[in-house]
Amino acid sequence: MLRAVAAVLAAEVRDGDLVARLGGDEFGVLLPGADTATASLVAHRMIEAIGALGDCPVTVSIGVASGAASGVSATWHAADSAMYVAKRAGGNRAHLHESMS
Repeated sequence: MLRAVAAVLAAEVRDGDLVARLGGDEFGVLLPGADTATASLVAHRMIEAIGALGDCPVTVSIGVASGAASGVSATWHAADSAMYVAKRAGGNRAHLHESMS
């Protein structure tokens, strides 16, 4: 099942983007140069593509955040927090982390 999900995620990104399994059933996706609107569109395409797996009872919760490469740790934490918002809202959705600055 994880391989099927990984293949779906990888099919939704550009050459040069990164899809990586973080552990367990969690994946991280880096979209260098993408703005939050583009990243949100990619996230929604991923949700639809995973839903189309058919015999796959998988749900997905995606957190979207953006930031500079120099602040990648803070950006990962923001995306993780946004993912939990999506998960608490019922899953099969994406949530965009809103920057306070």
